Amino acid sequence: MQLKILMLGWEFPPYSWGGLGTACYGLIKGFSKTDIKINLILPYKHKTNIKNCSISCAKTDLVKFNKYKNNQLKQKIYNNLYTNLSKKITYYAKSCSLLAKQKKFDLIHAHDWLTFKAAIKLKKQTRKPLIVHIHSTEFDRKGEKNIKKEIFNIEKKGMEYADKIITVSLFEKKRIIKYYKINPNKIEVVHNAIVINKKHSKKETIENLSPLKKIQKISEKQSKIILFLGRLTFQKGPEFFIKSAKKILKQKKNVHFVIAGDGDMKNKLKKLSNKLGLNKNITFTGFLKKDKVNWILKKSDIYVMTSIYEPFGIAPLEAMINKTSVIISKNAGVGEIIKNCIKVDYNDTQKISKETIKLLNNETLYKKIIEKGQAEANKINWSTAAEKCKNIYKNLLNTNLICIRKERQINV
Repeated sequence: MQLKILMLGWEFPPYSWGGLGTACYGLIKGFSKTDIKINLILPYKHKTNIKNCSISCAKTDLVKFNKYKNNQLKQKIYNNLYTNLSKKITYYAKSCSLLAKQKKFDLIHAHDWLTFKAAIKLKKQTRKPLIVHIHSTEFDRKGEKNIKKEIFNIEKKGMEYADKIITVSLFEKKRIIKYYKINPNKIEVVHNAIVINKKHSKKETIENLSPLKKIQKISEKQSKIILFLGRLTFQKGPEFFIKSAKKILKQKKNVHFVIAGDGDMKNKLKKLSNKLGLNKNITFTGFLKKDKVNWILKKSDIYVMTSIYEPFGIAPLEAMINKTSVIISKNAGVGEIIKNCIKVDYNDTQKISKETIKLLNNETLYKKIIEKGQAEANKINWSTAAEKCKNIYKNLLNTNLICIRKERQINV
């Protein structure tokens, strides 16, 4: 019998701005090789050609996007999704409730807190089993002292209502147990993976990547490029990358640093860069589209992740696929499944600079890490993650069936 899953999501490529949409896409892509049928509900119109997947649009108060040109569309969707967010989440939940009445499904699978209000409503309405998928929590994004109580309460309520919780690493499972007081037996770990796209719709040439012309010129001068790739937020610890850059430049002059991403810390980071006298040595690219990300990864010699909390972290896998050596925070869940990288404490700028210089000076070590790293990353695929989720689905549905039978026997 083909299982039918009602999946609730908030972001989906190309309209995604972080790991949430990327992971949702990867998992559904992995399911395309199974007999699982997915109906994904998003808060905006979207089409897909992924096998066994259909996408429905939950009506919200979003503006009509068809009046915008393609180059404006992504920003307009983002602005509308994340403005008056609480209101959008409520509209989404109501619309999901109406859509669910028209659909047949066996189970609800909800991605992150943005969809939990809808997920709880659907569970009450349909009495179908609920799985919530935790990609990150408010504690990861904001830290212990700055959490928004409203978001924490939604996350906790979603986890409590869920029949099963899937999270992306053992690291994150421990944090959920600690901060949300959830029974460990309720939580399953399914690591993220990477979509290996061998076909590219556009040539990755500088003509398509005009913001990066400066980096192209630096690369042509044979300078080494050290990359930070991610949102410029508290969680990602970008200030430690800049402080490490200062230490590296004291010993290595032929090095340029690139900070690729956008976020609420951008101006603060530029001020820090200026204060440390690094303006000529650091390029801020802003947010990059996927083709630009692939280009910058290929141009970079070393990718450095300084995340304070990183439930998983797909970017290191993308770097490894592109034959870029990787230094990652010990607080990154991805470190549970990769060996061919260097692991450091996120705030140990002395160690980060030391390991970076070691890679730049030791060509044998550098080549060994990128070659073994690429081979390792190539084996980490979404089909494995999808199979694990499929087993969780089946076990949960079997348990639910047994409970229903016992209920009926008691009532008789």
